[in-house]
Amino acid sequence: MLFYQVSSREAKRIKYSLHDFMAALGTLVNNEKSSIFIFNTSMNIQTFLARLMSFGIGSLSIKYLGMPLAFNSLKKSCWQTLLQKIQMKFNNLAFRALNLEGRKNILKVFLQSIPIYELLGMVVPKNSCSKMVDIFKKFLWGGAQQLKKWALFSWPKLMKPNMEGGLSI
Repeated sequence: MLFYQVSSREAKRIKYSLHDFMAALGTLVNNEKSSIFIFNTSMNIQTFLARLMSFGIGSLSIKYLGMPLAFNSLKKSCWQTLLQKIQMKFNNLAFRALNLEGRKNILKVFLQSIPIYELLGMVVPKNSCSKMVDIFKKFLWGGAQQLKKWALFSWPKLMKPNMEGGLSI
């Protein structure tokens, strides 16, 4: 990420600096994956600077290193893709004949690792967190069956370490 003032002179400086950087490392910048973000400027100037830099004009509804860039991470819409991803993984695994130990291992290793990266960078809303826990609970206690099953243990007890009688989830 580079930040500079909006002017053709600054854009040319950045372009030459990138050219020198690429020459020193022997690499190329992928112009198709790179974007320029210009704020509080007319569209004509934005288009001119984007052509000068040979980048596309980006909007803030993008992902950077796999994490969505958003002003407000507490919006439910920011977390819908993550919840859908977890639900999709859950649906793919739910029809397998697994005992409780197998489900516990999959839950601990596979399903809980999905949201870690995004949880490190953004604050999760309470509603989205409870939906994730609900998905985990459904998978642990019975898979994709529509019948409501009784949980054998409370969720807080399951989160306790094995030494204290929990499942270390």
